[in-house]
Amino acid sequence: MSFSEFYQRSINEPEQFWAEQARRIDWQTPFTQTLDHSNPPFARWFCEGRTNLCHNAIDRWLEKQPEALALIAVSSETEEERTFTFASCMTK
Repeated sequence: MSFSEFYQRSINEPEQFWAEQARRIDWQTPFTQTLDHSNPPFARWFCEGRTNLCHNAIDRWLEKQPEALALIAVSSETEEERTFTFASCMTK
């Protein structure tokens, strides 16, 4: 699927699209509803769901590929680039 097709799907079928994307991460408590529009103009995404950012960003990859690139940090002042593996993220 091209980026254009991927993007268009997110516009044409937002609830289905984002539900599929959300299922690609680990949830401690699965969401019960992808999108709730019951209180306009406010919307709630992934209702009742609970996830852990650190787990999804680092922990779940640590055992599988500890030496894989996890993060590239570029200084906005010096433009110096630093890279971190999943393993090094756990020790810093």
